[in-house]
Amino acid sequence: IVEEIKRSPEIEIASPIIVAQIPDPKKNRKILLYGYESSYVKKIKPDWRIKGEMPAGWEALRLNKILVGSDIAEEEGLKIGDTISYGGWTFLVSGILERTFSKDDAFIYAEIRTTQEVAIKVTGLRVIEIEDPTCILKHRITDDPISAVAVKLKDTASFMEVKSDLTKRIPNIKTVTVSDAVK
Repeated sequence: IVEEIKRSPEIEIASPIIVAQIPDPKKNRKILLYGYESSYVKKIKPDWRIKGEMPAGWEALRLNKILVGSDIAEEEGLKIGDTISYGGWTFLVSGILERTFSKDDAFIYAEIRTTQEVAIKVTGLRVIEIEDPTCILKHRITDDPISAVAVKLKDTASFMEVKSDLTKRIPNIKTVTVSDAVK
């Protein structure tokens, strides 16, 4: 589906994402694990400032490396190099997202393959809301599970044209703006 979405000439970036809820029984809550393709993060989130490194590549997958939002880091007292366990998984903190004053501060970020594995085995792919003011979200679960495809348009004025194009080409696609997705 991602490749089909990328065919639209008005789309600058199309990147699969997955969001998994991981149980945190110690605090009787769920942690939000946001899976991404590392090659697109700087393009989709150009204003992010990271202490340490963004988890990327095979080593990140092998070691379950994560980038921790500032709220999570503060609540848990985490620093780079620490490990933390949720839902039977142990993660290595390779980076901490400096405060953005957005919902991004409340997520944990990992390579998409790590998040897919966690979602399938731990959470059963419960999809939750995702907010990114620079993107549009396309929701659809596929055989290669993703929660959505984050899309950055070349020009936001083309949203209705892109929505119409995608609706014609991809049956049952749900196209929403970020503001509509998080209501």
